[in-house]
Order: sequence, then C-alpha cells, then structure tokens
Amino acid sequence: MLDSVDLIITTGGTADGPRDYVKPVLKNLSATMVIDCAKVRPGYHVLLARLSRKSRDIAFLALPGNPQSALAALYSFGEPLIGSLLGASEKKLAEVELISSLTTPEGFSRLAPGRINGKVFTPTAYLGSAMLRGVAHAQGFALISPGVNPAGATARWIPFN
Repeated sequence: MLDSVDLIITTGGTADGPRDYVKPVLKNLSATMVIDCAKVRPGYHVLLARLSRKSRDIAFLALPGNPQSALAALYSFGEPLIGSLLGASEKKLAEVELISSLTTPEGFSRLAPGRINGKVFTPTAYLGSAMLRGVAHAQGFALISPGVNPAGATARWIPFN
C-alpha cells in the first residue's frame, strides 16, 4: 500500500507520552524526520517525515491531536506541502496589522485565529488548542512573532481557503 501513495496525513499521537505512537512507528519504518516539533503554538507537536520506498519518497505529515493545533498545523505545514507535491509555486503570505497588542512566549511563534477587515487583524476569542469555537468564527491564522507585538505591528496572514 505504501508504494501507491505520495502523502500520508495522520492526527494525534505525535507527542512523547505513553500513548503517543507516531514517532515509534516512523522509527520502525526507517523514516527520516524532517520536522520533529515546530516552535509554534498551537501546532507544536507537528511532525514531518520522509519514507523512502522503492523508486520514490513518501511524505508523512503527522498533525497534533488537539483540534485547533491540528487545523493550525494543516494550514501552516500541510497546505504548502500539498502545493509543493502538486508542483504549485510557493504562495506569498500577505501582511496584516494587529488591531491590539498580542504577547507570545519567547522562542515560540503563535498562530492566532482571527478575522481581517482590509489589512487589520482581530483575534477571535477562545484560543485554547483544544477549542474550535474561535476557529469557527475565524477567516484564517495570523502568524505572530515571539515576544510582545504592539497594536500596529505586522504579522503574516494564512487564510482559510
């Protein structure tokens, strides 16, 4: 079966807990890890691996199990990966301006769901990684830089298409 696919996408089991099986399975398949967690929240526990099979490689994208984390990782990693596999040119992300100050932990970017009006980004409420209510009201994610981002700062915009 693995020799007839270009991409495998899974959800859940990507952390290092006792019930997280994706990394051991990838190791057993002799996969090469390309991304083993990303410095972004939600979506930290995203994994990208390459499985070498016969005459070609297979991409393996493992999304986190929390709903908002999975969606954030799908749009920020999965969509560009699928585009690349289809031969599409890289999509340039638009810049938006923050309507209010947003603080992100040092060392981590943040994918904040929200809405835009023109080029102005407003985050939605309910931002927890297990919550979908905020995402349901969003038009996309703003990629917020680590640290304090004052009102008027810019962020890259990842729209839901």
